[in-house]
Order: sequence, then structure tokens, then C-alpha cells
Amino acid sequence: MSRGTGTPERRRTSRQDGQVLLFAAAQDIARQQGKLSDGLRASLEQSVLSRTSLALKTSEGKLIARVALPEARRMLAYRRQVARELLQLSKAEVTRPGRPPEVDKQTLRMQEEKVRALAWAIGSGRRFPYMGSRRRHTLITVLLLLCGVLPGIVYLIWLWRRSEEYGKLLDQLLSRWRALGRPDPALNFFTLYNL
Repeated sequence: MSRGTGTPERRRTSRQDGQVLLFAAAQDIARQQGKLSDGLRASLEQSVLSRTSLALKTSEGKLIARVALPEARRMLAYRRQVARELLQLSKAEVTRPGRPPEVDKQTLRMQEEKVRALAWAIGSGRRFPYMGSRRRHTLITVLLLLCGVLPGIVYLIWLWRRSEEYGKLLDQLLSRWRALGRPDPALNFFTLYNL
């Protein structure tokens, strides 16, 4: 990804790793806006990062979408929060502030495959499935059941369907991850997501 000139800023990770993560966040926004469909892929090398935006381009250099930098940074913060939630839900003490990333990587290797695959996807800037906060779903279910049995049951049915879809997407991610040889996330995952 090419970059225009800018002022130096505090970094949690290397410039190259940061650009990969920002690129992934910008793709998430482009998908939400309907500008990046499943069959269309943006190219990291062809995309251009400026002071105000990230222009996602195809490998041929055709513009797909221009994503404002503040939006991409907000999405990156969201991805970071999701990573923390996923690791907390798995009860895995994969990352701990002050602990060397190499130790965290060894701890991650002892976790179940779905945790490892999700950590790899988030850390490498790939798309990953997300079910949502269990606490939030439980609270909504209780409130809807208090309002009436029918709204609560409708929400539970919707939640069950969403859970089924999440399971399918997670299985697809696991297949891709296994096909690539079960890679670990880059060390930047542990640096960036344990704060």
C-alpha cells in the first residue's frame, strides 16, 4: 500500500502491520456500504493511503471505494474490541499486558482451534465471523421476555438462526485456516490486542 507524506505518530505496531490491519478495517466498511461484494477483492499493494482516506483498489488499479481514515480507524478499534471479547469468552489468557508476545504465542497454541483460527483472522486483517456479546444477548432476551413471552420467543428464534449461521461461517474459517497450515497470528496481534 502506498502512503502519502504525513507526520509521525505513536504506534503500537510496525507501519507495515498497521497498514494491513487498517486495510482490513477499510474493507469491512466497504462491505457494509455494499461496495465490496464477496466476489470482489481489494489489493493491498494497489490501494493508496493518504492523510484523509484509504482508496481501496483492485489488483488492476481500479477504484473500488474510498474510505475516510477516521471511519477506518473506528472500525479498527471495533475489531480490537471484538478480539478482546473473543479471547475473554474463550477463557483463554492468551494475552497479558507486560508479557512478551512470544510467550503469548505459545499460550495461544494450547487453545482450541476455533480460538486460534479467530486470533489468526483478526491479527492478519482477514474477515471473521462474530456472534456478538453473550451478555448483551442475554439482557435483550430477559427484557423481551419481561415485555411479553412472544417477543422473547421471536428473539430467541432469531438468535438460534444467527448462531447456526455463525457456526457455518466459523467452520469455513477453520477450513481456510487449516488449508493454510494452521498459521499463528503475527506477533503484532499480541502487541495490539492485549492492551
